[in-house]
Amino acid sequence: MNWIYLTYVGVLLSVSLSIKGQSTIGERELQLSYHCDVMINAAESRHRVQAMEIFNREFLEVLQIVQAQSGKSIWLTDGFQEAEDRADSEFSSDQWLGSVYYNILSTQGKKKEEPYYLLFGMRRSGRFENIKMVDPLFFTQEGEAYFGKPVFRKSSPQNENKFYHRLLLNYSSDAKVTVNFNPGMNMIMADHLIERISRVPGQGKTMVPDGSYIGFEKKDGYWDYVDKIATEVMDAAPRPKPVLDERKGKKIFGN
Repeated sequence: MNWIYLTYVGVLLSVSLSIKGQSTIGERELQLSYHCDVMINAAESRHRVQAMEIFNREFLEVLQIVQAQSGKSIWLTDGFQEAEDRADSEFSSDQWLGSVYYNILSTQGKKKEEPYYLLFGMRRSGRFENIKMVDPLFFTQEGEAYFGKPVFRKSSPQNENKFYHRLLLNYSSDAKVTVNFNPGMNMIMADHLIERISRVPGQGKTMVPDGSYIGFEKKDGYWDYVDKIATEVMDAAPRPKPVLDERKGKKIFGN
């Protein structure tokens, strides 16, 4: 079923890089998105297979409408299971870490002539876990696609910098985890994860959100780690009804 990831990312990359056929592509993308959802979530296997067959046929038709400016289409091969050092490696289109992408952010490195894209995606990882990732995509002068770039920077207590080629968050499949670019904060934001013992038989230890957030803020061409942002600690639990404090003469609306 790797075609699910392979073909859908092909559509998204083509849409983001296309020049013509916008209205037609928008309509076709909705159709492809529907079939992709059926492939992943349908309860019956025959429905998933049928959706894949329709998806593949319509996707090949879309490729005749939208391509890169050079007219070249790049085919991606899912190499996630065989990949080593996923957070610290660069991969070609033949070693792509297959994902379903839900956002694409255009950005650049320290030099303006070094543009690249941040791909926000997710995939299943076995029975009990999902993975969300932020994977940089860049193109060589020959037009070849490569994934991964050491642009994520995290400082240690000893002020030593560690650089990562991509962000990877493994978490429990029954948890809801957010990873996306927040334009208001102007940074990548993600749920902060902590380890817990799962209540699902056979799962063991897993990672879940703790209600706080981490971030990555663009600075000097890198995305710097920001620990536990937008966290508000209350002095007391919220009350269902407003109450007066102990100050004499205090009215509920104040004077």
